[in-house]
Amino acid sequence: MNRDNENFREEFTTEKSINSDETFENLDTIEEEKKDTRFRFGVAKFGSRKHSALTAALPGGIALAAAISAVLTSLGPDFQRLTWAGAFAIMFACMLPPCVMGIWIAIVDRETIRGANQTPEYNVENTWFTNAAATTGHFTFGAAGIGSAIAAFTLKDSSAVSFTLLGVCYFMVVTFAVAYFWERRH
Repeated sequence: MNRDNENFREEFTTEKSINSDETFENLDTIEEEKKDTRFRFGVAKFGSRKHSALTAALPGGIALAAAISAVLTSLGPDFQRLTWAGAFAIMFACMLPPCVMGIWIAIVDRETIRGANQTPEYNVENTWFTNAAATTGHFTFGAAGIGSAIAAFTLKDSSAVSFTLLGVCYFMVVTFAVAYFWERRH
């Protein structure tokens, strides 16, 4: 890239060699104007749109994490060496990032995120995810079928295991059929 930039500058200066320092300054200001000034984490779909969506998601995420932590700490197992406040603090520390992230995902306007791909359906990560999901489905279906057959022939009381794995296979077939017809229709 540096070579191309140097060649461009050489061609540019040979064409307009009258005041080359001024033309380079203009070239640098043009490059500066192309900088993206959007927030790194985008803005919310609602409101004044002057603040980052992350700052809008923080209060809701903190409240949601506190509520979930309070419920789980109150209803959870008896913490032998921790007080309720200690268990709550640990639970809150674990719940805060996913709660803030979940609210941010719900409120962010995707078009305002700096550096975001404007066509995510054609993104390479989306292709990887689709292929990985298909491969996972194929292997799970095969493993459940083989496991059902092995359980039926090797275990004495294998009916529960065998029928459970067969149920998983049937569920996968029905889910695939519904998803296939849904995609074909839409």
